[in-house]
Amino acid sequence: MLIQETGEIICWGGNEKGQLGLGNYEDVYTPQKIDSLSKAGLKISYIAAGGDLNLCCSEEGHAFAWPFIQNGIKQSIPQRMPFSDKTKIQKVTCGHNFGFFISLQGLVYAFGEDNSDG
Repeated sequence: MLIQETGEIICWGGNEKGQLGLGNYEDVYTPQKIDSLSKAGLKISYIAAGGDLNLCCSEEGHAFAWPFIQNGIKQSIPQRMPFSDKTKIQKVTCGHNFGFFISLQGLVYAFGEDNSDG
């Protein structure tokens, strides 16, 4: 993944788990824009890719994750994380199946597939 100067995310590569955020599970060999974020008018300021998880945040402080399981349904497009309107996320980072969100206020939020290893 990469961020263009326009704040749009471009991605390509393996996509068997929906990790490209394009809404499908097909591998992509030419760079493609993640339309769901672009169409929402969001300017992405930070991205992180970790294997089975990708994160990003916008200049407005909104955070997104994908692929994401919501109510038992796997989502292969970026899903907005349910932070309060007062919480503005400025940076993200992630590993294979866990992620961290860092707010403007200096708070760190963590989540992951499970917590079997702490």
